[in-house]
Amino acid sequence: MDLVKSWPGTWFSFIHKSNGQLYIRATAYRVGGKVVNVSGFEQKQPLLHRVISKPERGQNTIFKDGNSLNLTRDNLINLPIGESYVPVEPTGPEYADMVKGVHYRKDKQRYEVRCFYKGKAHNLGVYKDVGVANERATDFRSLGPDGYLTKYGKWGTV
Repeated sequence: MDLVKSWPGTWFSFIHKSNGQLYIRATAYRVGGKVVNVSGFEQKQPLLHRVISKPERGQNTIFKDGNSLNLTRDNLINLPIGESYVPVEPTGPEYADMVKGVHYRKDKQRYEVRCFYKGKAHNLGVYKDVGVANERATDFRSLGPDGYLTKYGKWGTV
C-alpha cells in the first residue's frame, strides 16, 4: 500500500478496448512537460494489479475470480504469457455439500449438526457421514424438536 500511495500522480479507472474489462492505471508523471520514470515503478503509467502482483518479464497477471477490481493478492496470479488459469476445485470433507445447520469440525473430523428452533439452539449430534448429518438437520427443520425426538428417540451421535 505504501508503494501505491507513493505514486506522485493519481490513479484512474478505464475500460480496456480489447476485452472490455475495467482496470486501474496511474497517470503519467511529468516534469517540465516530459513523462519521467518514478523510482520503484517499472512503467511510466503502471497498471495497479501489476504493481501489486509484481510479475516477472514474460508473465501476465490473471484475476482468479475474473473481477478486475478485486485487487487482493489472493486473487492475483502471475502466469507465463499464453498460459491460461484453470481454477482448482477445493476438495476435502470441509467442502462437502452441507445444508444449513451442518458444519465440519476439523478437530473431531466429523460433521456437527446444530439447528435453531424459536431462537433456541439444539445440538443434534456429531456424525461421520455428511449425508446422515444433512438428513438430521433437514428432519429437525421439518418436524420440529418434538417430532424429531419422536422419530429418533434422542439427540444422538453416530
